[in-house]
Amino acid sequence: MTMRKILFFAAILILQTGVLTAQYNWELLPQSPQNGQKQDDVFFLSPTLGWSVNGSGRIYKTRDGGATWTKMLDQPGTYFRCIGFLDSLHGFAGNIGMDYFPNVSDATPLYRTDDGGVSWKPVTSISGDTPTGLCAIQIVTPKVIVAGGRVGSPTHLMRSTDGGATWVSQSLGNQISMITDLYFSSPDTGFVFGGTDANIQLANAVILRTVDAGKTWTKVYQSTRPFEIIWKAHFPTPSTGYATLLSYAPNTLERFIAKTTDGGITWNDVPLVSNGAKAFSVGFLTENTGWVGCDQSIYETNDGGRSWTPENVGQYVNKIRVLRDTAYGIGVRIYKMTPAKP
Repeated sequence: MTMRKILFFAAILILQTGVLTAQYNWELLPQSPQNGQKQDDVFFLSPTLGWSVNGSGRIYKTRDGGATWTKMLDQPGTYFRCIGFLDSLHGFAGNIGMDYFPNVSDATPLYRTDDGGVSWKPVTSISGDTPTGLCAIQIVTPKVIVAGGRVGSPTHLMRSTDGGATWVSQSLGNQISMITDLYFSSPDTGFVFGGTDANIQLANAVILRTVDAGKTWTKVYQSTRPFEIIWKAHFPTPSTGYATLLSYAPNTLERFIAKTTDGGITWNDVPLVSNGAKAFSVGFLTENTGWVGCDQSIYETNDGGRSWTPENVGQYVNKIRVLRDTAYGIGVRIYKMTPAKP
């Protein structure tokens, strides 16, 4: 047998047995913000420029890919849950609102900045039923922005078609009792994710889909297990999407995520772990390679969720943002994923 054939069969054996050097590295950003508990959202406009928010009313900014952070706002009483930017100057941050978490006294659901986060002001140009609070923001196009919430109810979807100058809000209380995340693949077609009941003991995870910008909704997924809601979702490709199923079930250790391969028209349960972990965030580089952030660790898959490997980094990672070949996860601290060097 020639040396070329020997090397070829050796490579095949390595692939079959899974003995591969790690392809991706997660690392703690040592200067990243913290507030002693799970933090909520991080958003990067480019590989270097990003912002983070947390429930202590603080917004931070980085200009060097997370190596250093500058506090832009410190507003006790506001629980910042989500953030998104149109460009380096214009951005929006959502507040979860009152009567859900303790010590939250701010009833303003949405703030905006026009100077990159130096100053923030309440968004007041909202028509319709104003939300109590927000859990998710998505910049769909340079003009179309959607925001929704909240966990624990009530539920609303906000929409702007002029880059955030004006907003229209609608109640979704008749269709879904919790909204924890959203995703729009176009200005008209999108999803809201959450729970069927404001009482977690009675809730099933649920996904609604719209193809007319939210005028009508179709239920495309509902779990059969109580104590369960969807927490976060991510579509790495137009056809493939994943959503975490956050379970508080006291008598079972089996945990799942939901997956679609037809653009969200149908969803199926995929086993995650059997250790009772609480699944929060999800982010995928490709349709097969991605991560789920749980209460004690991040789990990695390279085969579309058929198998999962724990990565000993990242407690309570609430949101994973994927940007090209880099990812950021925000939990108790902020973590950064980069491809491993050969």
